[in-house]
Amino acid sequence: MALLPPRRFYQFGMTHDSAGRAAGNYVVTVFGATGHLGRSVVQRLGKLGAQVIIPFRGDPNEYRHLKLMGDVGQIVPVEFNPRDSESIQAAVEHSNAVVNLIGRHYATKNYTLEEANTAIPADIAAQSKKAGVQRLLHVSAIGARTDAPGPYLQAKYQGELAVREAFGKEAIIVRPTVLFGAEDAFLNRYARFFRNMPVVPIFEGEHSKHAPVYSVDVARGIVNAVSNPDFEGMTFELEGPETFTMQELLDCVRIVLKSDRQAVHVPPIVTNVAAMINERLPTHPMVTRDLALRRNENRVAGASGESHPGFDALGVAPTPVQAVALSFLRRYRQAQVLYDL
Repeated sequence: MALLPPRRFYQFGMTHDSAGRAAGNYVVTVFGATGHLGRSVVQRLGKLGAQVIIPFRGDPNEYRHLKLMGDVGQIVPVEFNPRDSESIQAAVEHSNAVVNLIGRHYATKNYTLEEANTAIPADIAAQSKKAGVQRLLHVSAIGARTDAPGPYLQAKYQGELAVREAFGKEAIIVRPTVLFGAEDAFLNRYARFFRNMPVVPIFEGEHSKHAPVYSVDVARGIVNAVSNPDFEGMTFELEGPETFTMQELLDCVRIVLKSDRQAVHVPPIVTNVAAMINERLPTHPMVTRDLALRRNENRVAGASGESHPGFDALGVAPTPVQAVALSFLRRYRQAQVLYDL
């Protein structure tokens, strides 16, 4: 693979290592680059001048929009198989740093929760260590712990342990709260409900607290964390600047959309029935039994019972929901108010 030197990368300041990598040739492999968060991470790295390796599987059209985020030769797609250790090693062998964003909120016919959130990240960490990668950052989830409600957060915590066991204690862990942004599966989903349904169902707990975080801010934090040697071995919990109940958050969405439709909480028994039905559908499930189990979990920093640094340590000022929601939710307004401010 031909590695082209980037224009600039101010923060890394690394010297040559035994593999011939130099500060002027900083290369980062981003697993999960085609996802919502991954696109912002690639854009940020490309803007700083790093060369970005994008492992992908399936249709090459999934990554073509990422090619525009850097100069010619700066964004390098590499086909890989998450179950093939050799293909993972080929994707990291030329890199100074690896960012793993691979994870899944629900099981599919191809991947279990444990495989997506624990086994694959562990193999990425092991192959990165074997290849001599200098820095590894793994994205987990807020509230990940052994006794978390539901298998998703438990699998995420086991993934953290497996990554540090495979790569070493210097691996960096980032736990964001629920993400919002232009292509999220959170506020966009509820905005579609406001547009298309007479009543908007709320499956999350009535009294649980949420501090949703802007995906662009998380991407900035990830790049700052992986680029600073002082952050090796640290765990970060990243949350937005405001805390809401789901009712309060959806009121914000309703105001942005200028909708007169109301959001109502769904009783737990109805949520469980809907979850069992949704899990059998071939599309992205609206609600799962795992979500039903953790619906009363607070999605805020400290939900795991531990205290970890956040955006302040990374030099990032988090963005309020109201500051950017209009920019990507306006399209869900009804026709008569579509162009209103």
